[in-house]
Amino acid sequence: MKNSFMNYPLFNDVRNPVLRSYNRANIYINIKERHGSVPAERYLKKLGRNALLEVFTMMKRIHTDGYEQTRRNVMREEIA
Repeated sequence: MKNSFMNYPLFNDVRNPVLRSYNRANIYINIKERHGSVPAERYLKKLGRNALLEVFTMMKRIHTDGYEQTRRNVMREEIA
């Protein structure tokens, strides 16, 4: 499996599932803002079913708590 899409990383080498899904959600948001929803959806299609569920769960956290608060929470969880 390729480790990038349009030079954006897929984070296959990140072992922590929370950090990996946060990074993937962040990349999805960036691709959508810069290139539109079609390439962003193609990025998600590079991920497996379980990875998609993790990304969608993270997107729900971002929607519920806000981007900055989610970022703080994820980083706090990683440090602890």
